Amino acid sequence: MMNFENIIRKISALAAAILVYFLCAGFYLSLKGFVIQPDGNIVLVKPANAATDISTLATPLDKNIALTLPTGPILGSDNAPITIYEFSSLNCSHCSDFHLSTLPLLKREFIDSGHVKFIFTNFPLDKKSMKAAMLTTCVPESHYGSFITTLFKKQREWMLAYDSEQVLIRYAMLNGLTEAQARDCIHNDDLAKDILEVRQQGLDRLQIKGTPAFLVVQNGKKEILYGAPDYRTFKAYLQSKIVY
Repeated sequence: MMNFENIIRKISALAAAILVYFLCAGFYLSLKGFVIQPDGNIVLVKPANAATDISTLATPLDKNIALTLPTGPILGSDNAPITIYEFSSLNCSHCSDFHLSTLPLLKREFIDSGHVKFIFTNFPLDKKSMKAAMLTTCVPESHYGSFITTLFKKQREWMLAYDSEQVLIRYAMLNGLTEAQARDCIHNDDLAKDILEVRQQGLDRLQIKGTPAFLVVQNGKKEILYGAPDYRTFKAYLQSKIVY
């Protein structure tokens, strides 16, 4: 009997080790820009594009392209002449780097000065980031920015959590929602449909293949930046657009 129990224990330990290995491997691939497809194939969906040549940084869009642009909370002045829509997934490491390192610098120089207004646009890449995206639309507007910052700062924690939904709900409860409100938000099919429609528009009309991507609108003209330019590159690009 003891030998049989020892065998069962060893098999259970081996199964647990294999499970942990695949969970960690999946998270590592996600951070590096890969997603494991339902058929088992591993696909690069968000290449780390740190463009340095501003002349080739942005792709002009047809002025007649039909877009339903999001109207979520705005960072900056409503009257700013340049609008930037960031298409971002909350589980994307490049998006996290942008928000925690680059955006604060852009905010100080271009947003706070009234040149740019910035709109975060959810572009979820998987089920976990979809739940996180849904919660960003439900927290009170006064907590919106801090909640997104929390999700990026604690990205590894909720992405690796066994019960990521409960961890996300806990963050939402610290940002103005009750537990019941957060659960209702995560399971709101109409809300999920709205987010997916914006995402599909990004795929079909803007040809977004990975996150982050930035739609820049100025005087009716639209350009899109694919990838994650560093601060110096983004700064040079914006300075080329501003009339001082």
